[in-house]
Amino acid sequence: MKEIKVILDTLEITRNEDRVALGTYQLKGEARYWWELMEATHAIATMTFDEFETLFLDKYFPMPIRLAKDQEFMNLK
Repeated sequence: MKEIKVILDTLEITRNEDRVALGTYQLKGEARYWWELMEATHAIATMTFDEFETLFLDKYFPMPIRLAKDQEFMNLK
């Protein structure tokens, strides 16, 4: 997701429709199949990039894992 956002920002892509289209174009393998399922079950024509990012993160980095990683980072010495 970080690389996708860098590409979008570098190319100065600001419209949500374009950000979602280019962002999802970058998906590969299992993530591509996941997105095809999302296309069939969600209103992607009106989806914002923030909504796409939330769906992606919820699928591949669920909140308990994110919180555990945050805690692990906070405990680094």
